[in-house]
Amino acid sequence: MPPVETFVLGGLLFVLIVITGVFGKLWLQSRNSYPTQEAQLTLSNIHHISEVAS
Repeated sequence: MPPVETFVLGGLLFVLIVITGVFGKLWLQSRNSYPTQEAQLTLSNIHHISEVAS
């Protein structure tokens, strides 16, 4: 495998891990500090905002 492809795949994997870690941390924080319903509302608001933005 050429080095360029290795770097691209490694970069994508790294980005995925970072995103998963950040969202996992946020999800754990919201789950600990808010009731489940409020956390779900927050998630649906974020989803709605991202749909509007795109």
